[in-house]
Amino acid sequence: MTVPYTIKVPTIHGDMLINRFDINQTTAFIKTGAALDHQQIDIAQKICHLSAPGSQMLDIGSNFGSYALSCARTLKAKGGEVHAFEGQRILAYMICGSTVLNSIENLFVHHACVGNSNQNIPIPCFDYNKVMNFGSIEFGEVQKEKLHQERGVSHEVVRQVRIDDFSFENVCFMKVDVEGMELHVLAGAEQTIKKCLPVIQIETLKSDADSIVNKVKSLSSSYNICQYGPCDILCITDSLMEKIGLKKEAMTILA
Repeated sequence: MTVPYTIKVPTIHGDMLINRFDINQTTAFIKTGAALDHQQIDIAQKICHLSAPGSQMLDIGSNFGSYALSCARTLKAKGGEVHAFEGQRILAYMICGSTVLNSIENLFVHHACVGNSNQNIPIPCFDYNKVMNFGSIEFGEVQKEKLHQERGVSHEVVRQVRIDDFSFENVCFMKVDVEGMELHVLAGAEQTIKKCLPVIQIETLKSDADSIVNKVKSLSSSYNICQYGPCDILCITDSLMEKIGLKKEAMTILA
């Protein structure tokens, strides 16, 4: 009998279903009970705590769902909700499982990738029973980052959606971590960003950071755009930066 790749671990984010073969987050969850980026998740929760009643948090590229689970708990008392978007079907199922394991009712899991058009796109094929950094899978035509597995022939498609088509009214926080497709996500979320001015955390590891900075600035001049750890930027207004205790003089301001 093959040992299932899905394991349940207790974490500060709640009981979570994760892949035993994942080489990035799984070791941290097992050894420390927290995601590698738990400090950033803490700040995301602070932002959600300070948000208006009925606010929404968008976790775009949710992976195992640590941001989504944590922020859903915070927003519950305010009547808010979290929408988690994950293009890998198996990971989306894991987030669904973690959601019901923790009796969380204000977390909506979308098995979809996010971009600037509505279409079906092929899902890259990898073996979930083998060692892999599943959070680094890219949905472009080629896999640029070298992984532990070679990409197999795809026989499955996933729906790509635009954030603006959801007509969200009160987004307080967006996390965008989509392995090089960040600009496409922003292009499909322009009206939402202009309307809601959410705090936006964007990974730039596989994207051109200057292009992302310029894109965000073109949507609103109200944002301070700061370096946020080695691989992310944070887009946040002056007033909210002060409320959550981030010192502007201690941040590297990019724009």
